[in-house]
Amino acid sequence: MKYAIGYLVILFTIFACSNESVSVNEVAIGIIEKSSVIPLLEYKFDDINGFELGSDFEELYAKRQIDYGNDCTLSLRNGNLKLRYTESTPNEISTKVENIYTNMVNKVIRKDVLGTLGVKIETIDKQFVYIGGIKNNNLWFGLFNNKTKEKVKEWKDNSEFKRVVSTNTGYGNYKDVHIDYLQQTDNFQTENGLCLLLYPKNHKVVFINDNEISSSSLTPRDKVCLKTWYNKSILIQSEEEYCKNDCFIYDKGGKLITSFHNPNAFDQFDSEAWYPCSYTEVIGVGLNHYWGNILRVALDSQVWEQIIWSTQIDPFLSFASSYDVKISSKLISVNDNLWEMEYEGAKYSGDKIKTHFIINIENGKIEYQ
Repeated sequence: MKYAIGYLVILFTIFACSNESVSVNEVAIGIIEKSSVIPLLEYKFDDINGFELGSDFEELYAKRQIDYGNDCTLSLRNGNLKLRYTESTPNEISTKVENIYTNMVNKVIRKDVLGTLGVKIETIDKQFVYIGGIKNNNLWFGLFNNKTKEKVKEWKDNSEFKRVVSTNTGYGNYKDVHIDYLQQTDNFQTENGLCLLLYPKNHKVVFINDNEISSSSLTPRDKVCLKTWYNKSILIQSEEEYCKNDCFIYDKGGKLITSFHNPNAFDQFDSEAWYPCSYTEVIGVGLNHYWGNILRVALDSQVWEQIIWSTQIDPFLSFASSYDVKISSKLISVNDNLWEMEYEGAKYSGDKIKTHFIINIENGKIEYQ
């Protein structure tokens, strides 16, 4: 009997110990919205290994949960990111995990950038998507079917992606910037591919054409833009206050044709009215004291006033003394050196004038239609 009582005491003690209450803490870190970069992983990559997705996010997306040991887990359910830990979890572990992912949600995911897998560009017809990032230290892009998520084609830059960019901070000073993530700031689709600028500091331009990808380093600038240019080339113009404008012209395959620097050339023309007639010359509407003129200007000269010829548009003479005139132009057709154009001027009062003509871009002679 006494042995039976002893066994009961032991069993009761074990049961009591096993039911000792353990405090469980759960912290909601943030929400990963559908518009964030996480859905990029829904596209069917052959091999995701080698992509830099940031701290453990690849595993988090695949398993929906990461176990950090010491009863500390991070879970992802329906976009909700939660940290769960018990009182036995060392404080430094739970604090570290919470800080890492709070920072990710607040500063990275909301910018549509996750690690370096952050470039996603939909084609004009919305049937396909370009997805890009760094894979095994090389710039990589894939083209995916937007509906099936299947990969159609991929490109890999053979040169190693440089992580450190030297930035000119002025007055002979330079600062090295380490690239931790990528983001495209501007892009346009060409006949056979894609051209895009990469952030930080617009330090690189990337060309994707047919079966090859190439990239060129740029002087890091905050303000850089892409324009279609002469003979299907691409003009990259970078600006910075108190600095000369850098202008680079590439062919559609990414080969540099020419480059030049000019502090003032583009400032004198409405960008909507630029019509390149060579890689370094434009036909444009004259502004400021050139109201009603049509000009041919050399952009690669040291001063913008390098006018090759200037022609007055006769019907616009009555508008010449007005400073409230808006001028718009339209290039209708090109036949060698003969361009068919249409110009329209409008005053603030609503008065308008329109003219249609053919101009010889070699000498500026106009024939009104």
